[in-house]
Amino acid sequence: MILDIIKRNVIEYLQKNELALKIVDAVVGYFYTIVVTEDENGEKYIGLNITPSFEISDIAERRNNPKFYPSIQEEIELLTSESWIERSLALATINSLSQKLLRFQQVNNTTEWIIRKLYDISASKVAIIGNMPPIVNELDKYFLAYTFDKKLCGKVMSESLEKRILPQIDAVIMSGAVIINESIDEILKYSSNSRLNLIIGPSAQLHPMFVKGLKINYLGSTAIVNNKEEAIRLLKIGYTRGIFYDPNYSVQYFVPTDGSFITNIEQ
Repeated sequence: MILDIIKRNVIEYLQKNELALKIVDAVVGYFYTIVVTEDENGEKYIGLNITPSFEISDIAERRNNPKFYPSIQEEIELLTSESWIERSLALATINSLSQKLLRFQQVNNTTEWIIRKLYDISASKVAIIGNMPPIVNELDKYFLAYTFDKKLCGKVMSESLEKRILPQIDAVIMSGAVIINESIDEILKYSSNSRLNLIIGPSAQLHPMFVKGLKINYLGSTAIVNNKEEAIRLLKIGYTRGIFYDPNYSVQYFVPTDGSFITNIEQ
């Protein structure tokens, strides 16, 4: 499953590479989980992950007493935990580590970038996993778009139809939530004919080398690179979208998973 693959890849990387990175802050918010790491130069990296609020079970969390470790290596071990809080913190930690390692090229308009890539493969049918209205509304103008989400509203279709429709799809655009809830495994299984697979959103901050072995072509996300202390303060009180799409704080980017990039460590 995807979390096992990510965990294995991260552990292998850390065994081969020594990084002076420590966890300095963390919070589980209603919308997003945030982990902040700091390197030897005092530079901070903000890792994000959507908090799986629908999946969190009060009974399970009370039974397990969720843990959080100040050590990155120990925290990563919790990625495959049965506790949603533990795995959310672990994934945000890996995303923070990824922000330290990533080099990326900023894009000015995420939706336009996606549309160009869809035209490149002559796509006609597109599946969108997770309701993302701005993207859904634009793609509807140019493609036959199917949107799936557990919350049915507007143009959203039931997730139970994925097995029937995904085999017909040319491209799949997935919300980063498919990582934490591991639904991506089944999505990729049924969309085996897809020629373009993207994971997008704040939760998709992973370095591509951590998803090697998966049929993913691009990861698109948000990097908080400006006014970090103020961004952290605002994120803690739930001010999320204003941070993710405000150039005073963040940039939007895509990275390929085919190895045509280098890490910051390799500069």
